Amino acid sequence: MSERIEHERTVLAKYLAVVDAKPDPVKNASAWVAEKLGRFKPNGELVRRSPLSDVTELEMLRITVEGKAAGWRVLRSLSTEEKGFDPVELDGLLADAQQQLEELEQLRMRAADRVFRTRAEPLP
Repeated sequence: MSERIEHERTVLAKYLAVVDAKPDPVKNASAWVAEKLGRFKPNGELVRRSPLSDVTELEMLRITVEGKAAGWRVLRSLSTEEKGFDPVELDGLLADAQQQLEELEQLRMRAADRVFRTRAEPLP
């Protein structure tokens, strides 16, 4: 997975260079801070993870991948007009994102099932 993410970052940097866009250091710093603050979740547990932590984290990952796919779709739509944008490469990145979404959804549903089935009261 880390190799795929690194490849995606390289591709994104390439396309940003094509349109002469620069990464926003304020947004990067904000994302870093938000990620660190996200680790401090008030769940009533000082040492252990909340039973819902896996579900919540998988939902956040899914939202992140949805955003990434939206970005690839924008770049793909520009590929018909913008030289230097490879529509085949962007189609591949979109397909990868869709596969990641499907995998994350399966994991999320399994995690939710694990949490809620063990806590559910039996029906009368």
